[in-house]
Amino acid sequence: MMLYSHPVLMNQWSLTENPAGQLFFEPEERISRATSALAFEDEPLRRAMDPGETRSLFFQTQSKQQVGNVKVNGIFGYQNQQYKDLMYNGVMDFRHNRNLYTLGDTIGGKQRQEGYFFLAEMAYPMLDGRLFTGIRMNYESAIGAKMQDLRNRSTIARAKFTPGLVYNHDNFSIGLSGGYTVETNMVNVRAELDERHTLFYHMGMGHYSASGNFTGTETVRYEGSGYRGGLQLSHSVGGFAVLHSFDYGHLNTEALVGSSYRLINGITDYDRLAYQGSLLWERQGSIHHIGLNASAEITNATEVRQQTHSQPVDGVFYTIIRTIRWIEGKHIVNDYAAGVDYHFMKKGSSRPLQYQIKASANARLYEATHYPVQNYGFYNATSLTSKLEYQHFFRLNGYNIDPHIAIGGRFVIDSDAVFIPFPNYIDAIPELDFRYFSENCYLIKLGFDISTKRFPIDRFSTVFMNIEGSYMIFPDLEDLDQGHNLNMRLSLGFLF
Repeated sequence: MMLYSHPVLMNQWSLTENPAGQLFFEPEERISRATSALAFEDEPLRRAMDPGETRSLFFQTQSKQQVGNVKVNGIFGYQNQQYKDLMYNGVMDFRHNRNLYTLGDTIGGKQRQEGYFFLAEMAYPMLDGRLFTGIRMNYESAIGAKMQDLRNRSTIARAKFTPGLVYNHDNFSIGLSGGYTVETNMVNVRAELDERHTLFYHMGMGHYSASGNFTGTETVRYEGSGYRGGLQLSHSVGGFAVLHSFDYGHLNTEALVGSSYRLINGITDYDRLAYQGSLLWERQGSIHHIGLNASAEITNATEVRQQTHSQPVDGVFYTIIRTIRWIEGKHIVNDYAAGVDYHFMKKGSSRPLQYQIKASANARLYEATHYPVQNYGFYNATSLTSKLEYQHFFRLNGYNIDPHIAIGGRFVIDSDAVFIPFPNYIDAIPELDFRYFSENCYLIKLGFDISTKRFPIDRFSTVFMNIEGSYMIFPDLEDLDQGHNLNMRLSLGFLF
């Protein structure tokens, strides 16, 4: 269980995306796990295009094996989500979508999405164990739909290819990783009833172009491609283990419309630069870990408008694409963050750990601007977040019982916003987004883990259950119905 509950203790390379380091520095030669989970999220305070309520069902199997000198890992999973209170967003891709030029409407309703995800990776030693090579393939697909007008249907597919190398010499290791990402999201919107609707093409900061009196069908294809690169450095001396990980990623997404999707309706470029540091050591029956992280994420949107027209040439008609507008840097989002955490773990006698304490602090600056600023506006928020966690590890009659608690808060030290009304403008979108980033909040999280090796099926080495819930309150909101977020999760599984 330590491999999953405390991955950094077992292998610092778990912090990186390098498949060679993740696999070859793990101590386990063979372990398999199956997990299922139910989750409920009630989030009245959220970004404008996120769902207010989410119910999730999740199932995953994973197996790690060593065959000769080769280490392999495979994951297969299924997930099903049901959304409520979702408006302005017909894309139904909340975790990964970086394109600001989304399609949506102002008609709420239940939406459902289900999908599958796969992972396969392997690593192999070379040069008498001094060089490790690895490769990972990720693929996920999902289909989501709303069951009332306007009826949107999203078909999402995403694939990632990640190779990696690690060179190890004595107590020093250096790793290189990279990869390529490709993704598509086909969004189809239609109206079956004889009613008039308005379909919005969002352009950032609440601004839009609209298809009024919409009664037919509309399709937008989002195509994304990008690349990633990483450098990892690891060193151990005198009982101290240090790891540094530097990562860069770029993703370009185009919204395509028209016949054969030949017209560009918006381009979004997303860049991310990140650092993670880890210092791990043991002293007098205890384990200490210090983590550092910093990231800069920049989203740059290009507003594009194109049209087609037929042009005769020597009696033959050709379709010509005419670019009416191409404005780079029309909408820019900057998200900067940095943090530090300290993790203290006391070793136990009957259990690997007796208790653990973790304290963390993070700073964040989020700013969004729609240019020209004097015509459209901006908002920004600077905040500090802190959290303190405690977990105790008990053993009672052959059962491991591990309750845990966390308290924390976000404190906004500066925020500013200017929203300028404009034709074709939904003021609720930037106002909700700004409130999401600029409200103070307090957090309490409770949970416990139970595991045992007492099970009538010998094939299962360990059976485990996890229950946790978190409650977040926003004290400065006058609307009490909007002043809290609640998340709960129950998971069951076994190792074999």
